Amino acid sequence: MIEVAQRQLLCKKIPGFGWYYLKIRQRKESARAAVATARKILAVVWRILKDNRPFQIIPPEVGSRGAHQNNIVS
Repeated sequence: MIEVAQRQLLCKKIPGFGWYYLKIRQRKESARAAVATARKILAVVWRILKDNRPFQIIPPEVGSRGAHQNNIVS
């Protein structure tokens, strides 16, 4: 999974988790970004298998700060 995470930047036709890898790499070194991306990919695979549903590509919203922060009421 680490190798898959490192190759996400090379995927041009099918969007993947390259955006997530780059986001982590801005703050951490590339090895940590690869591990974090691999963990995220495994979490998605686990959820797909657990729910027995097909994979759907849903790109992140521009300017989104995360799903858990959208529910916070100020």
